[in-house]
Amino acid sequence: SMVNKPDVAIQTLEPTQVMGFNQFYADRIGSRITQHNIAIDSALTDDFSIGISSSYREIDWPTFSATSITFDDLKEIQSQVYLNWVVSNFASISLGAVYESFENTNANTVVTPKKLKTVSYPLTFSAFISSNLKLAITPTYVDHDYVDASLNQNSDDFVVTDLSLVYKFSRRMGNLSFGVHNLFDEQFNFYNLNYTGENNEPRYVPSRSFITKLNITLQ
Repeated sequence: SMVNKPDVAIQTLEPTQVMGFNQFYADRIGSRITQHNIAIDSALTDDFSIGISSSYREIDWPTFSATSITFDDLKEIQSQVYLNWVVSNFASISLGAVYESFENTNANTVVTPKKLKTVSYPLTFSAFISSNLKLAITPTYVDHDYVDASLNQNSDDFVVTDLSLVYKFSRRMGNLSFGVHNLFDEQFNFYNLNYTGENNEPRYVPSRSFITKLNITLQ
């Protein structure tokens, strides 16, 4: 359990993840969070590996007024399972299933969705052009349902395809990547699990977008 503190009080150098699980979230200042995680990974053979993970968070989300503080009771579940297959020295395939749910169990705050459920199935084909260069394409089927702040039921399902090219620097110094999200410019309705108001990168965008990332690793 933890209480989210003001940014000026948490300027520390520490891992943002522990055992692969995030420990920092853009929750509202004063939020009280309880989080439970579990994960299992196994190499079935030299070419096949499988894994499963799940994260459950309970959040007391504060709303401040001049005279009082009220809390929304938020619940998040994020679970996934994956299977990786190394086809050859030059290619690999990864199949996953991801379940995400969110629920606001009372109605103090009207700016958040009341319920949200997303099930997605990403399938990634990777080609290793050289020891430093990888090309990957990922079609993902998404089934999405949510109840908005006005208690309207909404749903959509769609397939979105992403393309990426990643160059790894020598001596594990980082990488440079170029990507295209929503390669075929699909249109859909998607309520991102981002109720904090932070300007975070959305998971799925109903238009084609281009992205470049530079990651530097200091050793």
